[in-house]
Amino acid sequence: MLSIFNLNGGTAKSGRSHCSIQAEPLLNFAGRGDFAQRCTHYSETKYTEIIGTEQDEGKRVQKICEFCLLDEYSQQRQEFLDCCTAFPLLKERIEYYNKALKTPLSIYQFVEKHSKRVIWQVMRIYRNRNMIVHNGESMPYMKLLIENLHSYVDDFLAYVIQARRQGFNQITMTHELYVKECVWQTHFQSRSATLTKELITEMLSM
Repeated sequence: MLSIFNLNGGTAKSGRSHCSIQAEPLLNFAGRGDFAQRCTHYSETKYTEIIGTEQDEGKRVQKICEFCLLDEYSQQRQEFLDCCTAFPLLKERIEYYNKALKTPLSIYQFVEKHSKRVIWQVMRIYRNRNMIVHNGESMPYMKLLIENLHSYVDDFLAYVIQARRQGFNQITMTHELYVKECVWQTHFQSRSATLTKELITEMLSM
């Protein structure tokens, strides 16, 4: 988010985009129906054991992330995985995210890589725009670039609209993103930090 904001005239020096893309693939898996759909196909009872009676979507995502990542759920998670062999994609996703996002540092490194890919894609979009304007040409994967641009603009506008409703202007929005970036680095860049429910809450609130 911060990198996109800079392209639109922000004043912060950081060129990163962590605040809007924290472990985005995991959040897509946990929060956009993927986990719920696959898990309920496997066992509605098991899914209910994970989320309890929680109705709030944000809190359900929190519980799913805790189940997939925290050591305190290791026995329950292993029992779950041992029983869902007929659903290999569900099992593979849980095992993958548990390994890739095991510690705050591994989350930080995961997001660093994702952040770079987002920045590279924004630059591809900009180069394609220049080709269209100056040469009347385009890259063969323009459709994919347009879909990505649509997603980035949606996220950017959603943040700006929410921030403006809260009384922020361009300068204070940039400052808020910079502060979040500093907090993110402080809490997740440490090699000795242990992943906790509180850090997962912080990750989801960024």
